[in-house]
Amino acid sequence: MRTGNGAGTAGGTAVAPTEIERALSATVAGGDADAVVELLARTRLYVLVARLHADIPGWTAPLPAIRDEASGRTCVPVLTQGMLPPWHPEWVFREVSIGELARIWPYDVRRLAVNHGTPFAAMIDARPRRLKTWVRADALSG
Repeated sequence: MRTGNGAGTAGGTAVAPTEIERALSATVAGGDADAVVELLARTRLYVLVARLHADIPGWTAPLPAIRDEASGRTCVPVLTQGMLPPWHPEWVFREVSIGELARIWPYDVRRLAVNHGTPFAAMIDARPRRLKTWVRADALSG
């Protein structure tokens, strides 16, 4: 079966829609937080912005925040390219790097939720010390 974002299921097991989701799953399973950040530094990430806000010239909407139901923690959700939903007239997905996220990060949010609520999800530590790691990884990725 295929979902709207191209992800499929084979015998009840989720099949990653692109190589990046496969790599993200494997890296998260490896348990190395720095390796996950390095992978994300080489990846296009997308933030949902309401079209109403995206159409305002010269204005950048603040990062959205959601509450993770499992942990109760507030996080900023982003998607990888393979997890983008089908087109919707009221949504715009703005491409961001992990370095840009670190520079505009909300002071009161401590987690980045990559592909939140999917089988290819990752919850990334976003405390101030870790944000510096994001900027370094982004600079090294070119």
